[in-house]
Amino acid sequence: MPGFLLCSVLFYSKPISLKSAAKSTGNIYKVNMKIKPKQKTFLGKRGRVIRACRYAGPVTLIAIILLPLILHAIAPQLVNPFEVVSGLQSGTLEQSSLVMMAILLPVLLLFVCLVLIIVICFVYVTIFNE
Repeated sequence: MPGFLLCSVLFYSKPISLKSAAKSTGNIYKVNMKIKPKQKTFLGKRGRVIRACRYAGPVTLIAIILLPLILHAIAPQLVNPFEVVSGLQSGTLEQSSLVMMAILLPVLLLFVCLVLIIVICFVYVTIFNE
């Protein structure tokens, strides 16, 4: 359920601009600033990065979500702890390997993927609201 809440924040949050905030509160902000050429260049580059993140975030999330599925198809012992336990019980895994290490490897890999997904969601939302 937390994943659903995180994704709903990711896809349904809208950035609040200064103009919309001024309209909703009734205040009118007037800013007269001169921007230096260096600052214009910086703002242009920053805008390009933010526009690129709009597409890079979901693509990266999809890739990380697909990683355990692909690994399960290629090498199921990397992501499925039940596969490791059945391999240990049937004797197809070498007994010289540590049992605890063999069981914790898939759990650790799935946990790392989950942490990556959460971090990318937070970064994507932060950049989207920039």
